[in-house]
Amino acid sequence: MAEAINRGSLPRGNSRDIALILTRHADLEIPEQKLMLAVLLKAISDLMDKTPSNKYHRAMAREFFTGSAFVFFCDMCGLNPEWVMDILRKHAGLEAL
Repeated sequence: MAEAINRGSLPRGNSRDIALILTRHADLEIPEQKLMLAVLLKAISDLMDKTPSNKYHRAMAREFFTGSAFVFFCDMCGLNPEWVMDILRKHAGLEAL
């Protein structure tokens, strides 16, 4: 799954492209899984938004990705949490996570 994504295939800093990649690889059979994916994608969007007015949401997203809830949400969507974190580090410029 992770081998299909290489460093040159996704422009750095585009949360919509990252959302498309994660949506393609997610296992979404029931509405609750779609909801959990939506939470993950919103957290990614908040984390990547560097505007000053988003400082609080960015901090909350960072806390989400460093906590155990992130792993639960990924598992529920059929996504490997390590792979998702690797995507964020490589393509979202979030090496600090």
